[in-house]
Amino acid sequence: MKEQHRILLAFFLITLIAVFFYSRSTQKPPPIPETPPDREFYDVIQPKEEEEVASSLPLLPSIGEEREVVVETDLYRIVLSTRGGTIQSVELKNYRGWEWDTVEKAWKMKEWVELIPAGGGALGLSLGNEMDLSDVIFNVDKEELVFYRPGEVGSLQFSLTLPSGEKLVKTYSFRQGSYLIGLEWEGGMRERETLSWGSGLRTTEKGKTKRENGVIQPNDPKEDLQNFASVVLMGGELLRFTRKETKREVFDPIELESKSGPVAWAGVRTKYFIAALIPLEGEVEGFSAHQVGLKKLSVSLTTRTTSRVRYDIYLGPIDYDQLQRLGVGLEKVVDLGWSWIRPIAKGILYLLKFLHRVLPGHNYGVVIILFSGMMMLVFFPLTYRGLRATQAMQKLQPKIAQIRERYKKDSQRMNRETMALYKKNKVNPMGGCLPLLFQMPVFFGLYSVLRSTLEIRGASFLWLTDLSQADPFYVLPIVMGGTMFLQQRFTATSQDPRQKMMMWMMPIFMTFIFFNFPAGLVLYWLTYNILSTVQHLLIRKREKVEEVTP
Repeated sequence: MKEQHRILLAFFLITLIAVFFYSRSTQKPPPIPETPPDREFYDVIQPKEEEEVASSLPLLPSIGEEREVVVETDLYRIVLSTRGGTIQSVELKNYRGWEWDTVEKAWKMKEWVELIPAGGGALGLSLGNEMDLSDVIFNVDKEELVFYRPGEVGSLQFSLTLPSGEKLVKTYSFRQGSYLIGLEWEGGMRERETLSWGSGLRTTEKGKTKRENGVIQPNDPKEDLQNFASVVLMGGELLRFTRKETKREVFDPIELESKSGPVAWAGVRTKYFIAALIPLEGEVEGFSAHQVGLKKLSVSLTTRTTSRVRYDIYLGPIDYDQLQRLGVGLEKVVDLGWSWIRPIAKGILYLLKFLHRVLPGHNYGVVIILFSGMMMLVFFPLTYRGLRATQAMQKLQPKIAQIRERYKKDSQRMNRETMALYKKNKVNPMGGCLPLLFQMPVFFGLYSVLRSTLEIRGASFLWLTDLSQADPFYVLPIVMGGTMFLQQRFTATSQDPRQKMMMWMMPIFMTFIFFNFPAGLVLYWLTYNILSTVQHLLIRKREKVEEVTP
């Protein structure tokens, strides 16, 4: 079970405990283009005539000098290699990343986030079972490709003469303002051909540090690694294959899964970024997912022979709106929690993004505080009824104590008399719990949004540098626990010392659990507690408790 799910389960169980004892005490990112990128854009590109390949091109395996070609747009900088015509490096310009500074022995923020680990080699091509072209030297038609104008398009052609004399041309197409890359190849067709994202993706988040033999070393970001997965959309179902834990540094590739059938797309993801292969032309007959080493996950798609094979390659952020615009179901990779929570989480995400756009300062900390206030207004009728029920329960406590003393040897009679007292005074013993229970779906939805969506990544507020991560100084959880303690004082109804002790312990339990929650979620709960406490004080001051019916 993932750590996030364990945390949610623990919180849910504690909430149930709180409800149980209450009843016992009473006997109860970057801007997105306005229009989606044209997924057929490379069809309008008129590629240059392929340069003649020298007849002296070595037979496979090729031996020659490897060259690199840089492609740069407003969104990314990509380095491709003539070795296999593969991608060696991808840097996204609109997102900052982290790297370990070996001199200062600390994590250092980078200007751009880098997606591919050292060594690269993504988008290697294999012809049947006989030729792996990932280590073969291709010819390339350009030295570099840089875009300057909005909507500008261009292409790179990698060409190769096979031992049979056939020519294979592998063409990449790029567009300014889009994370989509067109890829197609012609020639050298075999019965089956396999395109592989074999390089995996690197971690992009900040990790912790550890000390080994007196030397400070980096620790991989645990939460980022937990989200590493090969993902495939097959038959409308999202398949997810996570890495296997192992202590061995080097081992042969482990097959995570291999299936035959139509595939809408397949890719490799981290917590916030994804590389996805989207087939456009060519019959895809199946996929294969592997793990190499401790952290590298790969995925490959196999197509049957056609005259031409075309793909779209998405290299970019896991942004729900942007992925949805592609129209292939890639937005399903966004983890918004359990199925019954997802609609709520989507609504919360859209509301937070809207508030972020319209509020001055565009700060997500302020957005979360405002969202807490909005939820307070939404739940006000329930909160008001809950407070009235609590006040009524407090008024009934002396009579409940008399009933317990009178029928302490007859528990059934005690319960009947207690329920009769509730009914006579029109009191719902569970009324005080209703606001908490109805808040849970919103809480879980907000938790899913804050821990998974790119918008909150790196969002700062006061001393917090990232609202998607836990408060490093534990200020918010401790203050939140204090507000819960105050609420217990205002709303406690039980005179039973054992049950009162349990209720006082709840803030302590909740504080420790919130230590690991995203700071944005703790900020929401803290704000809600403060507003709820103020609300309770105002209502208690203005409202008179109805007289108990004798």
